[in-house]
Amino acid sequence: MIPFLDRIEEKKRINRLLDGEDGALFDGHYQTYLGGVWERLVREEIHRKPLPGCEERFRNAARWWGAGLDRKSMELDVVAESLDGKTLLVGEAKLFLSEAEASRAVKKHEDKARQLPFSNKYVKILTKLFVAKDPPPGVVSLDWCEE
Repeated sequence: MIPFLDRIEEKKRINRLLDGEDGALFDGHYQTYLGGVWERLVREEIHRKPLPGCEERFRNAARWWGAGLDRKSMELDVVAESLDGKTLLVGEAKLFLSEAEASRAVKKHEDKARQLPFSNKYVKILTKLFVAKDPPPGVVSLDWCEE
């Protein structure tokens, strides 16, 4: 399939599945698969359009994993550098997240971003949560990908 059309179909499928259509069974394996699809869509959209409430534009995003400054292993779903090279975007993609979980996730994610071995080369570190279904206030939703 043509990559552009493939992305459109994936966005539609995520919407249908999150709404309980397609007779999808939400067992652990399928949620893991769908979470991976959501992460990939977020990474693909980062350089295509501005983030809500954000002036910076970003280069291609990637997943990052390795040891932090504290030598603990960590994984980040979305890491991207701004076009001017001054800002680092560090994001986490989740299918579901309640408002209470979101506040904890933001704190945890900011701590992770500070542990990145290369974070000191940036003037600003921007952290974002991307939530596909029923996003709490202040996070980036699936609607952003569909605009």
